[in-house]
Amino acid sequence: MDENKKNEFLIFTKKFDTLEDVLKDKEFQTFLSSEMDSVKKGRMVEPPAGFRYKRDGYDQLKENGRFRVEYIISQYSLIEQKKCELPGSIRKFIEGLVISATVKMRDFYSIRVTEGLIFTGKNFTGRVEILAFDFPNKILKVECTTKTNEQFNTWPEDWDLQHTIWGFESGEYFAATFENYPPTKIQAV
Repeated sequence: MDENKKNEFLIFTKKFDTLEDVLKDKEFQTFLSSEMDSVKKGRMVEPPAGFRYKRDGYDQLKENGRFRVEYIISQYSLIEQKKCELPGSIRKFIEGLVISATVKMRDFYSIRVTEGLIFTGKNFTGRVEILAFDFPNKILKVECTTKTNEQFNTWPEDWDLQHTIWGFESGEYFAATFENYPPTKIQAV
C-alpha cells in the first residue's frame, strides 16, 4: 500500500437516500449533460477517408431524437429496475454515461481529507490545518491560527475525528485558502 494514501479519506458533503435522488440532483444532471456533450463532440470529428464510425448507442439514440438528459435518466432508472426494453448495446451505452457522471458527482460532493488539508468553519474565522491522524484514538491533530489586527495566534489542538467528519458533512467546515497567513507546519517542512 502506498504510504501517501494511508492517511486520507473522503467525506461526502451531500447524502442521497435513493437512486432517484441521485438522478434528480441538478449537479448530476449537469455532469451527465457534460458527458453527453463529450460523446457528441467526439463524433463531430470526421473519420479518415474510406472509414466510417461503427454505429453505437449514440447513433441509435440520436437518430430517434432520444439523446437527451431526461431520456437517459428515465431509461437508466428502468435499467436498474430490470424493466428497460432497449437493446443491450444501448443499455450499456446509457450505463457508461451515467456511471461517468456519477463519478464526477462523487468528486464534486466530497472532500479528500489528508494531512495538510486547510479549512475553516462557519463559526470560526481562522485557519485549521490537519497535521496528523491518530486513527486508533480517533483523533485529528490540528493547528489553529487566527489573525487579530496584524498578529497571528497559533496553537495545537486534538479534535475528535467523528465530530470533524460530521462538521464537513453538515457544511459547518469547508476547505479554504488564506492570503497573508504564515506558512503552515506542513508548508514549513
